[in-house]
Amino acid sequence: MLAKAPLSDDKLYERVADILESARAKSRTVNTSMVDAHWRVGREIVEVEQHGHAHASYGEEVIARLAKRLTRRFGKGLSAQNLRRIRQFFLVFLAGSTIRSGS
Repeated sequence: MLAKAPLSDDKLYERVADILESARAKSRTVNTSMVDAHWRVGREIVEVEQHGHAHASYGEEVIARLAKRLTRRFGKGLSAQNLRRIRQFFLVFLAGSTIRSGS
């Protein structure tokens, strides 16, 4: 790596602060998108479970099969336990939230 002229503390601070602010803004967008995605996934799970299948065992089977397929495609993070949490998230926030984009 080539040696650069030392930056003043103020310049270094400003450059690092700009990098961090930019990353934070992007992560807020990603976090908001993931919250919205989880809410919509929860809604889909609830709608499938409620259409003619009142038995809890059926719902657990649906979630287990869905988790297996999603994990193969997207990797870790979509286990049956996490999908149950996502379903619960939807049930707690049925009306969505102010951050939803109206999807």
